[in-house]
Amino acid sequence: MSIGAGKILTGETFGGKPVYMRLVDIGVLPNNTSKTINTGITNAYYFWIDPTYSMVISGGAAYPLPYVDPNNVANSIAARIIANGQQVVITTHSNWSTYAGFVAVRYTKQ
Repeated sequence: MSIGAGKILTGETFGGKPVYMRLVDIGVLPNNTSKTINTGITNAYYFWIDPTYSMVISGGAAYPLPYVDPNNVANSIAARIIANGQQVVITTHSNWSTYAGFVAVRYTKQ
């Protein structure tokens, strides 16, 4: 599976519809702000972030996405989907700009 490979049919169903997954490259994370990334998904019905395949990476460190820091919630990374699955919003409240990552979005079509 590669980032930006288009939709992948997962072999699962949700609500009686086939489930697809797309890996969305989110690039460099923001420094104490938010950024919005287009997913390339259209006509989604149900949509959600799959944390199993979503992560941020820098050098030898990797964190799941979304990430909640148990020692300091201000270091957490929020990820949410808006615009009927067409966009992902990444929000940080500290400097994560040395990290880049990707989000796995699962969805069904209308």
